[in-house]
Amino acid sequence: ADYNNNISFINEEKNKGRNLNFIQGLQVNYILEDWLNIDFRSSYALSRIRNSLPATSSANVNTFSLGLGSKTYVEDWVLSLDVFSRFNRGYGDFKTNPTLFNLYVERSFGKNDRAVVRLQGFDILNQNTGITSVMTANDNLFMQNNRLGRYFLFSFNLRLQKFTN
Repeated sequence: ADYNNNISFINEEKNKGRNLNFIQGLQVNYILEDWLNIDFRSSYALSRIRNSLPATSSANVNTFSLGLGSKTYVEDWVLSLDVFSRFNRGYGDFKTNPTLFNLYVERSFGKNDRAVVRLQGFDILNQNTGITSVMTANDNLFMQNNRLGRYFLFSFNLRLQKFTN
């Protein structure tokens, strides 16, 4: 939690801006033997702005987030997925609540599993957007931006190492 009491002058009138920011989160991990990892995460963020002058803007902005990730190991294969949803309120006309879904499949092979090939998909639902808020005593500014959307990546990784006996 964070609280600020800011003093400013607007048209020669004294304004007291009180800002409260509160963030909490929870993460739970579960591992089943050597083949499954699951994690669940959530967070809540609240930003509350109050100004003493009646002509100035005040705001309540909050974000609730939920995420689930898993990684499964079967022989030389790994399957991983990550789903993350964000629910925003108080950002004016912006009604964006993106869900991000990432996935990858990889296979290791070669002597001592030194080589790995991986196919990854990022933002498979193509919903990655961001909201930024800038709040001053005179104005609340909300900006929405589009980030890099859906894309896929194929990679090959080879560990080169030599140890003398």
